[in-house]
Formats: sequence, structure tokens, C-alpha cells
Amino acid sequence: QMNYRTNIYGALLTNPEVFNVVIESAFLTPDNNVEITWDGTATKPEINNDTKEITVDSPSDLAYIADIINNDNYPEGTSNGLEGYTITLPKNATFDMQGKEWKPIGTMDGQKAFAGVFDGNGSTIKNLKVTNIAPKGKVSAGLFGQVQGINCVIKNITVENINLTSECYGGGIVAYSNGNGFTIENCHVRGGTITLNYTKTGINSYDNADKAGGLIGGVQGGPFSVKNCSVEGVTISGYRGLGGIAGRLSITAANFTNNSVTNVTINQDMTH
Repeated sequence: QMNYRTNIYGALLTNPEVFNVVIESAFLTPDNNVEITWDGTATKPEINNDTKEITVDSPSDLAYIADIINNDNYPEGTSNGLEGYTITLPKNATFDMQGKEWKPIGTMDGQKAFAGVFDGNGSTIKNLKVTNIAPKGKVSAGLFGQVQGINCVIKNITVENINLTSECYGGGIVAYSNGNGFTIENCHVRGGTITLNYTKTGINSYDNADKAGGLIGGVQGGPFSVKNCSVEGVTISGYRGLGGIAGRLSITAANFTNNSVTNVTINQDMTH
């Protein structure tokens, strides 16, 4: 059988005929320009402790990052908050979360924050859904629930068709941060809704429904930077602390550079 194949290959290579090779358009896209759907599971990505690099190849890999931060499930050798580590997605890929319930990376409940570098590498995360309800307002809805630290950078990612529901702190990229120098760069949110609901605290008393923005829900402290980012076609609903780029900012300093907001609707609910 091997000789038979060798004869065929040899005949092709030595044939004097001219072959016209036609590449179909479906095969002209870059190697990494793929769409990967999420099945709701979490799988451990490739982690290199020597170079401090984490390669995320699928939505399930990304879900494992959330599990590391939220549940203190740190692999041996990694640092708290993954500070000093760089997480990289495939180039120009699309992660379809299919509207399955996403647990944001980082949480206010227990003050667990992402502190590393997240490089989306030009990729898109679409159909992201978060429904976050918890007591005493310790909730946050976004791709990231909480980030912090001067070495924390979120960059080069687009989030499409978001469906975020919370009692407070909702943002397409980052829900909450205590500042301390984080950076969001070249991040974009396209389409969807961010909805903050009231919390009933007594017979006729209510709280929350506050702190929501297209990119960032709220920041306490500072400083931080947001540059070359955009929000488009998003509807934001709540009571107070609402904005196109960011919601409530209780900060000492912030740097906003070359950002844009287009066709964003803000609905203020004054019923309570």
C-alpha cells in the first residue's frame, strides 16, 4: 500500500501538466478566525508558570478562569488574582456563549478580583448572559465581575448581544472595581441590555438598581484608564448611577481617552 501511494505522489510531482488550483472563499479566512460555542462546562486551559501565560482556546477555558478567581481554585504556582499572568484568546475568534448563564470573572461577594492581563486578541464574545442576585448588594454582572490593581489590563475584546441583570453594578466589560490603576483598552460592547432591579428592604422601602454603564458599572477609589473603547446599541435601565461608558464613579482620578458612545438608550426607573 505504501508503494502504491508513493507511485501516485511521484506521478503528481513529475507530471508535466499544469494544474489550476482554485481556493474556495470559505477557506480564505485566517486560521484562527473561528466560532466556538459554549456548552456550559469549564475546562482547564494551558498554563505556563515559567512565562506566566495562559492560553484560552475555548469558552470552557474561559469559564475555568472564572472558577479560579471566584472559588480560589488556583493551580499550583499561580498567584492570587492571577496577577502577573497574561491570558490570551485566539486571534479574531468568536466565542458564542449561547445565552447560557455566565459567572463573571471576579465577584464582590468575598472581594475576589482579577488582577492580571486579559488580551482578547481581537476576538468577540457574543450572547453573554448574567443574572446575578445576591443579598446586601454584593452582586456584579459583566464579563468581569471585579478587577483591581495597577497591573490589571483588559484589552482587545468585543462583547456582543449582552443580557445582564443585577441589583447593582452592571457593565459589559467590567462590573466593579476599587480602582488601583487598572486599564481598559480597545474594548467594545455592541448591542444588548443591562438591567438593574430594585431590592425590597422593607414594607415600603427599596434599594439598589444603581451603578451601570456600557463598559463599566462602577468604580470606587482610583485611578484608572479607559482608552480607545466604544459602546453601541445598548439599552441601560436602572434608578441611578447610569452612563454610556461608565456608571457611578467615586474616584480620585481617571483617564478617559478616545472613547465613543453611539445609539445608547438609558432608562431611569423612578417607580420606587
